[in-house]
Amino acid sequence: MGADLFPWLPVRWLGTIHYDTHSKLPRLHVPVLVMHSPQDELVRIHHGKANFAAANEPKLFWNSAATTTAAG
Repeated sequence: MGADLFPWLPVRWLGTIHYDTHSKLPRLHVPVLVMHSPQDELVRIHHGKANFAAANEPKLFWNSAATTTAAG
């Protein structure tokens, strides 16, 4: 994720904490809910979609933009 935010920096060399959710999801055999918003400017939506694709069934992708209504 740091490489997405700062492509000009060697963040892969500087980072010491790795949350490798994508590689761990295929080993899980429990229901998975991935919740994400396309409006999230820090964690891009493609990260959520990649994690969803890596998960086993049963799984659900919840897009907050699809269910959000404007206050009026």
